[in-house]
Amino acid sequence: DAVRKNPKFHEAFVELGDAFFYHSQNRAADAEKAYDDAVRVGPEYAHGYKMRAAFRMARERFPEALADYR
Repeated sequence: DAVRKNPKFHEAFVELGDAFFYHSQNRAADAEKAYDDAVRVGPEYAHGYKMRAAFRMARERFPEALADYR
């Protein structure tokens, strides 16, 4: 609901990604989209990159994860 009310609320996108990543089965695409949106609307928000990298590491997408850590 928070991202609908304020589509530039990058912290809410990270929380949404976390909910999909950690608490929902078969919602990996939704989690990644939420993390991508967090980075897109808040490119200075390091936590968005960190969480997207953790998501990618869990899926063994190491080069992409490394790029997020940089």
